[in-house]
Amino acid sequence: MKKLQLVLVTLMIACMSSSCKTTKGVTNFDEFGTYVFSILKDFDNLTKNSYVNTVVTADEIKTFGEQNAATLSPKNKKDIDGLNKKDYTIRMARDYYRINERAEKAGISWDTIEYVNYKYDFTDEGGMRSNVGT
Repeated sequence: MKKLQLVLVTLMIACMSSSCKTTKGVTNFDEFGTYVFSILKDFDNLTKNSYVNTVVTADEIKTFGEQNAATLSPKNKKDIDGLNKKDYTIRMARDYYRINERAEKAGISWDTIEYVNYKYDFTDEGGMRSNVGT
């Protein structure tokens, strides 16, 4: 069960990549599971910096906020506008190390995981459509 929870947490962290519509992400939610799986499959070889750049960067979040300002809630717009690149990178690094620590405790060998399916529900949080793995 812990392994499943870890994978789901990682999927949620990476969710922003599909919301930002970057070239490195996906074009629709149906592709999301396989995209994240490809990241997880090679997680043992992923450095902290490449993790930050693979998921989503602070600049990409800022661009997303600018491009979608009209549809974002005031709170989300304020959060994105106030995003500090240094603080964001520190938080993403903490997430990277936490994922590695939890994977080690759970005995996950990323290169041996197998993709089965990605089931999700849509949510709308202040003008940002996202999905949450179930």
